[in-house]
Amino acid sequence: MKKLILFLLLSFLFIHNFYFISAKDQSVQFIYNSSINNSFENSLDFSDVLVKVATNFDAHCKYSLSKGVSYENMEMNFDSSLGKLHQKSFTGLGDGIYRYYVKCIDESIGFIGNETELSIILRINSLVNAQIIFSKEEPLSEGIVEISLITSKIVSFAPTLSYSMDGGLVKTPIPLLGNEKFWKGYLSIDKNFGEGVISFDFKANDLEGRQGTKILSGGVVKVDTINPPTILEIVAVGYDGEIKLDWHYNGDYKEFNIYRSLSANPDFTDFYKTSGSNSFNDQWVEDGKTYYYRVSVIDDAGNEGELSSQVYATSLLNNVTYVSGLALELMGRVDNLLIEIDFAIEELMAIKNSIATKSQKEKDLFLNLKLENEIDKSKSDLISLKQDVEKYKLQDLTENELNSKIASCRVKMNVIGKKVPEDIIILQEDSMKNLFDEKSIEEFLFEFDPLMSKERIDKSVKESLKIIDESGLEMASNFYLVEILYSDGTNRKLLIIERNINAILDRQENQSFIEVFPQDIIESINDITFRNSNVNTIKEDSVISFESDSKNIFYSFESNLNPERLREIKVGFISIADEEIDSSFSLTGYFLLDLNRTKYAGGFAVILLFAVLFVYLFYNKKSNFSDEYFQILDQIKKINRLFNEEDLKFAKNIYSNISKKYALLDSKEKVVLYKDLEDLHEKISVFDFELGLDELIRTKNIKLISNLDKIYQTLSIPHRNKVSKVFEKVKEDIKLNSGVKK
Repeated sequence: MKKLILFLLLSFLFIHNFYFISAKDQSVQFIYNSSINNSFENSLDFSDVLVKVATNFDAHCKYSLSKGVSYENMEMNFDSSLGKLHQKSFTGLGDGIYRYYVKCIDESIGFIGNETELSIILRINSLVNAQIIFSKEEPLSEGIVEISLITSKIVSFAPTLSYSMDGGLVKTPIPLLGNEKFWKGYLSIDKNFGEGVISFDFKANDLEGRQGTKILSGGVVKVDTINPPTILEIVAVGYDGEIKLDWHYNGDYKEFNIYRSLSANPDFTDFYKTSGSNSFNDQWVEDGKTYYYRVSVIDDAGNEGELSSQVYATSLLNNVTYVSGLALELMGRVDNLLIEIDFAIEELMAIKNSIATKSQKEKDLFLNLKLENEIDKSKSDLISLKQDVEKYKLQDLTENELNSKIASCRVKMNVIGKKVPEDIIILQEDSMKNLFDEKSIEEFLFEFDPLMSKERIDKSVKESLKIIDESGLEMASNFYLVEILYSDGTNRKLLIIERNINAILDRQENQSFIEVFPQDIIESINDITFRNSNVNTIKEDSVISFESDSKNIFYSFESNLNPERLREIKVGFISIADEEIDSSFSLTGYFLLDLNRTKYAGGFAVILLFAVLFVYLFYNKKSNFSDEYFQILDQIKKINRLFNEEDLKFAKNIYSNISKKYALLDSKEKVVLYKDLEDLHEKISVFDFELGLDELIRTKNIKLISNLDKIYQTLSIPHRNKVSKVFEKVKEDIKLNSGVKK
């Protein structure tokens, strides 16, 4: 019965040309029909593919690139054959059509000459991928590195490239300039990076709108910014017509730099030659002259160590000169101190190893709080201190001078030891799932911009809910109270908020995650630390936002709050719809009441404004409007007078007070006042933008762009359309020039 069921199932698969495609392992599977010729055609978006052919009997299979070749004349075999499953890997297939013709023989029967043929047609249209090329050889060292990113296909817009250090969760974006397949950017490597790796993430859409993320080469690069050790043993010997240098160095090196001078103590400005070995014969000398030498180590990354101690020799005189150093009877004290430092370094490594034995949750918190970095920093400080102590052996020190240096060194060791976190304990923890509904989105939009129109709020709510639904956006929040123990016996308690976002969203200027803090929680917080680099303050530290492409939000602070109150910090997602408001302001003449710019129109506008205000006042008094309403009307008049006097700063202060009072009005009063307030907001934003753009053009200061971008987003659509081309051109020129200067 089972054999019958199996036979019927296989027959069904044969008849319907059934095949399987697995996106995970990039494989395609076909069923070989021994009764009739079959032909399958698959479209694939990857260039490496594992072809699987399944038979319902134990078989030997071969394939050919030409149709109609008999089994015995086929020369191409499968990589593996497991009786009923036959596999062949094809790698590096470029975009195009590939045809393979398969024939199989039954092991129990053998070759009979009339085997059926399975035709496989693969249409390869792979996703866009990238190669990364660096302007410097690996490993990279401190400084600016130019990155060339070459895509396999023309992309529809600039690719997204970001990097993380040593597998960290924080992704730092790299702006790219270029077109079609060729893009350039710049990577800045800090001297304090140390030794590790940088890994890159890439995204780009081809002209069909399909996104690719694969980096073929250059996706991971080694970095080394640590200077090699100083050469401690060096000798110079003078001979007839030459001076020979010999030094001892056990570490890895690329080459040695030699510095020479006719005066004592040559420095880095006295570069002379390079040597690929531990010795150098200087034949460019004059008889009877004394030459002074110092040597440094260059490692594979191009880092250069400190200069060695000075040696000197005179041509012809055969003098061997050694640098004098510490008395032999004092050497033991230095060695004992070096042993103490080595022991302190071993203790740091023991602490690191003990953290590795804790629970995964504790290890993750330790890492996200960057406490491991504090251990590494202490280790680096101790290594630097050890290098300083080793130099004591080369110095002419008296016993008192050496004792003073050793005492100072031990004080530094104690200070370094106090900064080491040695344990983390979770005292309390809580978690919750965050819901994104229509009501909460409306509240977040109001927090983001209290003056946003009802129409724009409704449109933004719909847009936000659509993105949440289509992306399957969900967020889970974890709250912790932890205690961190330090090696000096002190402790520190931190409250931690960690939010995990499951959806993959692209970064958009009009989209963000918003958090709103209750005022009493804000007042209780001390020293808040964000792990995210993309956090922005929206309102007096009580409302903050994170970029829409955030995968994880993590921050911590000191507070006496009950951890359960962390649930009161509201979090949500908003997408702000474009504003559809007609504006009559022009780019160069923003102010209707500017009598110096538009003498007659401005005068008419003054009369018109006061007429409108009079009608408002009369109507409102008849309608029993609130005192706050009339106060706002008076302040509107004052602001317009200030615009005539071009006192922008004072006008903005009054406008800020109006915004706060506006929130207290009822809905009827808000509707009446909304248009006047939005016009005032537009005036202030336009004037701010005009001043900022003038300053940006004048100073070329790239740091001004971020603030100007924020002002630009507050402008109405007509104003944005007027200035967008000029603004984008100015930004592009300044960024490009800044990159070249780097």
